Amino acid sequence: MRAVVMQDRTMRLAELPEPVPGEGEVLVEVLACGICGSDLHCARHGAEFNASLRAAYGADVLDLDRPIVFGHEFVGRVLGHGPGTTGRVPIGARVVSVPSLTRPGRPFLGFAGPKTPGGFAERMVLSESLLLRVPEHVPTERAALTEPLAVAEHAVSRAGLRPGDVPLVVGCGPIGLAIIAVLRMRCDGPVVAADLSPSADAWPARWARTSSWIRRRHLRTRRGRRPGPGAGTEVEPMPGRDPDPGPGAGPRPRSRPRPRPSPSSASGRPA
Repeated sequence: MRAVVMQDRTMRLAELPEPVPGEGEVLVEVLACGICGSDLHCARHGAEFNASLRAAYGADVLDLDRPIVFGHEFVGRVLGHGPGTTGRVPIGARVVSVPSLTRPGRPFLGFAGPKTPGGFAERMVLSESLLLRVPEHVPTERAALTEPLAVAEHAVSRAGLRPGDVPLVVGCGPIGLAIIAVLRMRCDGPVVAADLSPSADAWPARWARTSSWIRRRHLRTRRGRRPGPGAGTEVEPMPGRDPDPGPGAGPRPRSRPRPRPSPSSASGRPA
């Protein structure tokens, strides 16, 4: 089968042996797979990635001496059942899974070698006990977002938010936007987002209806200096949302939505 493999910081298309499902595992055809920021970091800085995890957990994740098949944000179709499976998910069903196997050593799919490839291969093996069947109404490309959305759900759960808390999301990349989406489902109050990238300015309003947005120009500071007590950031209400008038101010008047700003300021520089 074909797969994209990484070795020596180089990605290439290669022919690999077909993966064979072991005890309690199924063979799946990969239908879609996302590219995670971790894939990019590992491809460019694999040794540094291993060093940081070794310091935190005492073990390397990547075996940089052999090819690695990335891809842990995947959705697949069941092609066959290995020994010791129950067949609870029929052949032809679309599935997602935690990117790990329950076999000894618990290989982390997407960071392992050709014998347990990730979603950048045409086929892969998954543990039957970890399979989640994709509902018929969910498009395949959206089902591939299950893993990053699970990361966001886990992050929000660990935050331990209480009634009245106003969460701040720093960074509006894919995981940040997923966290904003989960917060909007869980929280009745405002959600504040901040990002240093000018290209991210329009995303929280357009994609996740974030309540407030800390714009890039308010986060600048001189090199080597931290913002002083009087250099607080400015929180701007998102277009179409009036600032909170505070307690006792009565109901908010209805107003026509204001036009959304472009990602650049009037001066032509990034906002």
